[in-house]
Amino acid sequence: MKQYPSFLKALLWAGFLGAASPVLAQKTSGSLPLRLTLFSESTSIPFADGLVTQPLHPGVSLGTEWALKRRSTSRLVQGLTAGYYHHKEVAQGIFLGTDFRYERQLPLSLYASIGLGIGYLHTFRTQDEFRLKDGRYVLKKDRGTPHLLLSVPLEIGLRFRPDSPKSPRLFVQYQPWIEYPFSPDFIPLMTHTNLAVGYQFFPFR
Repeated sequence: MKQYPSFLKALLWAGFLGAASPVLAQKTSGSLPLRLTLFSESTSIPFADGLVTQPLHPGVSLGTEWALKRRSTSRLVQGLTAGYYHHKEVAQGIFLGTDFRYERQLPLSLYASIGLGIGYLHTFRTQDEFRLKDGRYVLKKDRGTPHLLLSVPLEIGLRFRPDSPKSPRLFVQYQPWIEYPFSPDFIPLMTHTNLAVGYQFFPFR
């Protein structure tokens, strides 16, 4: 598979450092939440193949978030997330991303949000590949391939203490996302979906 310019990685990492600056600037007294999610990844067309696809391809992510703007029944949130997934027939990947989400409070201590995300994805083969060298086949090294990740996270959840801004939350997230470039000589981009269950809490006072 073709390798891509390293400036793509440098550009995205610079963007993430800039996105993280509000976190570093926050006071110690305003601790940030921890978001832990377990998800299933699939190479599928969003909304066309149903919410749950088979077989399941496991993934896990860890992240945090902070409010950019608050109102009585809504807020604008930015988050940072790092994670890993394993798709046996395609690839395994590690990723780092940031997103911006608009969140609205609903009745019965529920909330819903929609957002836009961008991230860096680095994938590795899950199957061995060989190349011909000096008349025999040898195992091909795999240093991985960089990609741009664009996502639209859709989330609905339950706040256990709706009157507290530091309430623990249980949520479900459906996240369509695009991997680019995928295989420039064959398919320029690939659509994916993640179906996640997560828990958000404040580990520090």
